[in-house]
Amino acid sequence: MSHKKHTALITGLVIAAALAAGYVVGANYYGTKRFLMHTTYNGVSTKDKSSADIEEEAKQKLLSRSITIKERNDKTETIDLSSVASTVTFETSPDQYLKEQNAWTWPLSLFRTTALTSKYTVALDTDKLASAVNSLNAVTSTDVTAPQDATIVLGSDGFTIQDEVEGDQINMDALLSAIESAVQDDSLTVDADKEKCYNAPSVTSDSADLKSEVDSLNALKSETITIDLTGATETLGWDTFSSWLSYADGAVSVNSDSLAAYVSNLASKYDTFQTTRSFTTTLDGVQSVGMGDYDSYGFEMDQDQTASLIAQTITAGQSTTIQPVWTYTAVQRTGTNDDIGSTYVEVSLTRQHVWYYKDGVLQMESDCVSGLPTADRQTYKGVYQVLKKATDYTMKGSYGSQWCQYFMLFNYAGQALHSAQWRSSFGGTIYQSSGSHGCVNLPVSFAGELYNAISEGTPVVVY
Repeated sequence: MSHKKHTALITGLVIAAALAAGYVVGANYYGTKRFLMHTTYNGVSTKDKSSADIEEEAKQKLLSRSITIKERNDKTETIDLSSVASTVTFETSPDQYLKEQNAWTWPLSLFRTTALTSKYTVALDTDKLASAVNSLNAVTSTDVTAPQDATIVLGSDGFTIQDEVEGDQINMDALLSAIESAVQDDSLTVDADKEKCYNAPSVTSDSADLKSEVDSLNALKSETITIDLTGATETLGWDTFSSWLSYADGAVSVNSDSLAAYVSNLASKYDTFQTTRSFTTTLDGVQSVGMGDYDSYGFEMDQDQTASLIAQTITAGQSTTIQPVWTYTAVQRTGTNDDIGSTYVEVSLTRQHVWYYKDGVLQMESDCVSGLPTADRQTYKGVYQVLKKATDYTMKGSYGSQWCQYFMLFNYAGQALHSAQWRSSFGGTIYQSSGSHGCVNLPVSFAGELYNAISEGTPVVVY
């Protein structure tokens, strides 16, 4: 072997030995204590770091992120993950990766990058998370709008459904659960609307029950109430009573003041009790009669009970005819205040005469004796009705007692048409000196005929 060849061989062996030695030294250097060059663990460089430092840095990198909450009205809020996390656990630690590392491949790390990744779990501190959520503007703002159910409202056109209000009031349990899920799936983003993190109305405008109720309530718009006032009628419909109505808690109510005003107007128009009427007398033309203190005849409406009846009828929602509740009634009505009719007893104090008409035809007449024209014994003028009939009756008063065969009480002062068997003459001016104590004295025969002809309720007009 030539000297040159021998030298070359020695040189080659030396180089090979040096490379081998370097390779072994490199493998020993990395071994299980150091990561190969250009290695990262969950995005963290491992160069010149211990496994513990690498893991801690990886944890801090994860916790440096924020949880994003997308809210209604294009609002967004964030929560620092580090402020609510309790622990971060890696499925494969840097130590585990280091133990599995093939140090003999270290030369390759000079030319390539190794990215090690480990799954991880972030555990949240429930108390801290709840505190953070409670501090969100979406929770603390005074401008938060609570959800409102769709409801029925009453307007000039009738009943309609007012849409529900979604509002933006956070449902705490739902949001906490959504945040937990977002952290576990590592999205760290919660769309509060999509995840149903808002309290929602319990009744919406598409509710079948609500629609059915509106249809039922709007039946009131076609309701017509006919008020039978005996000889006259009034019609009450939506155009009038709609402004009296209100709707709350599923029920229609009628404004008592508005209804009372309506009934008061009815009473003013149709009440005839203790009012004046124009009455055509037998001999003295048309006289104004009535309005006496003891009047017992005419229509007088019980306004409270009538208002209650109308309110019940309105809310029932059915067209119908009703009659007012009367405290006092008359036998008929023509127009608004002519309630005497054509069957009545007429008493003229001036003429001291009594007539009885039936259906407009004179049936009988007689002279009479009325009360002595003094304050305590006068016969009161007014429009009355026969309140009571009796035979073989004993009257009692300041005069003592007095029996009569026929007795027909006509006013609340105790005055009556009755037979006076103790008198032999009637009419003229007898009453001025020998008048009764207020009753209208009649001949026995006439009193009997009248008693048999009239009934309780027959009008008695005294003028």
